Formats: sequence, structure tokens, C-alpha cells
Amino acid sequence: MIPAKYNLRNLRVRWMTTLLTVVSTGLVVWASVLCFGLTDGLQYALKVTGHELDLIVLRKGATDEISSGVEQKVAREIASLPGIAKDEQGQPQCSVEFVTILTKPRRNNGGTVNLIVRGLESVGRTLRPGFRIVEGRDIEPGKFEAMTSRSMAARFENLAIGEKMEVNRQYFEIVGYYEAAGSAAESEVWTDLRDLTIARKTPAAVSAVCLRAESPEQRDALVAVLADDKRF
Repeated sequence: MIPAKYNLRNLRVRWMTTLLTVVSTGLVVWASVLCFGLTDGLQYALKVTGHELDLIVLRKGATDEISSGVEQKVAREIASLPGIAKDEQGQPQCSVEFVTILTKPRRNNGGTVNLIVRGLESVGRTLRPGFRIVEGRDIEPGKFEAMTSRSMAARFENLAIGEKMEVNRQYFEIVGYYEAAGSAAESEVWTDLRDLTIARKTPAAVSAVCLRAESPEQRDALVAVLADDKRF
């Protein structure tokens, strides 16, 4: 058995090697914790935002909603396809949506950053898992109103209830805060679809169609129709 004083003497003599070993071990542990945290965060985000029956229809070649553009007429035809699930009132669970990016100032002189603004129909809110209004009220079409999350209101200027957000010189009043199970939807501002397309002067075009199929079989059938039908 090696005497304890031998180890202590080694620490004094080879202090640089010991220090580097401790620092290296600490960096490995820190990097591992960071990677595991990132992985868990991504898994949680996908878990709360994804649904096996949901489809997002974009323009061919588009990689996201921002770069996508779909004619409003075509979007309405997609919404009428068979196989889309219905709600309790018998309405298709299908939301035509328009997404745009605005540059807005942070609170407390934090500079300007991009802000995602989404125009959607009322059914689009119910398609987001865990959606609920936690303060204020829902938006009313035709009144140029908007809603967002409490965290966004704390980060950005003009996003608190009662304040007004400008979009191309059109002002949208913030009327409510919502939650969506901690998903990416809580990092957006939501408005009525028609109001936002009017403000952005793109009434004939939208970004995407979000829908929920009745079953996995109907989902696959919808994918096939959208891929093969020349209308789309």
C-alpha cells in the first residue's frame, strides 16, 4: 500500500500535471452535461409539438414556412380533401397559415432581433398541443388583434396586453397571453390570418397548410394525393 504522504508529495511536485488532469476532467464532464441537456431539450420540443397524424403542407422545394408560398385558392382546395379529421362541430381540422418575420426591439435597450408573426385560423390554435389562454382573451378576426406568450411580452417591446405591434404601418393590439405546453409556438405572435395578409399586402398567398388526418392510413393517402395531384 502506497503511503498517503507519498501522494501528497506527488501533488506538490507535479502540481501542473495534477491541475491539467482536474481541468480536463471537468471540461469533459461539462461538455457531456451540455450535450445531454441539448438532446433532452430537442426531444422535449419534438414531443410536445409533434403529432403522428399532423401534416404541414409547403410549396415544393421550400424547407420551412418562411420560404414557402402557397396560393390561397390552392390552400382552400387542400383543406377540402377527404381524410382530414373533423372537430366536434364537424369542421375540418385544417388551418391555412401565413408566417412572416419582423425585426423588433427587445426591452431594456437589448437591441433588435427577429420576431415570428403567424396569421392563422381559430382551428390552428387548437392544433397546437396544450394551447390555452392564460390571461386576456382570444383574438377576434377583422379587428387587427394579436396574442403571444408571457415570456415574449417580457422580452420584446410593444407585446404586453394593451400595447400595439406595428406591421407595415398597421397596428395590432395585444389582447391575450397563451401557453402551448412549452413548445416553440410560445416563441411566436399570433394574429388572424386575413388581418395579417392584409397588413403584409399578400391577400392571395399564404405560407402553409397545417392539418390533422383521421388515421395513419388517411395520412399516407393525403401525402400521396398531394404528391401526385397536378393541382398541388
